[in-house]
Amino acid sequence: MLAWGYYGEQAWTFMFTGARKSRFAYRALLCAALAVAPVFERDQVTSIVDSLTFAGAIPNLIAVYLLLPELRADLATYWERVVLREKRREAK
Repeated sequence: MLAWGYYGEQAWTFMFTGARKSRFAYRALLCAALAVAPVFERDQVTSIVDSLTFAGAIPNLIAVYLLLPELRADLATYWERVVLREKRREAK
């Protein structure tokens, strides 16, 4: 819980601000979530975690789609620099 709380706080400060009030707001929300967590059953918690993981994957997929041209260019550069050079060495 401590590690995930820390990582969550780092993400929070990246998305919002690193100001003291912002960090306090995150910590208050985390404490409130931890206070009510024992009320839920394990299946409910699993469903919530799965839903939040899926919700976090959506922006990542959108970003990958938008950055696809740059990814293709980087892959072509890598292919030329590493893979084809290695094949040329083997051919000699």
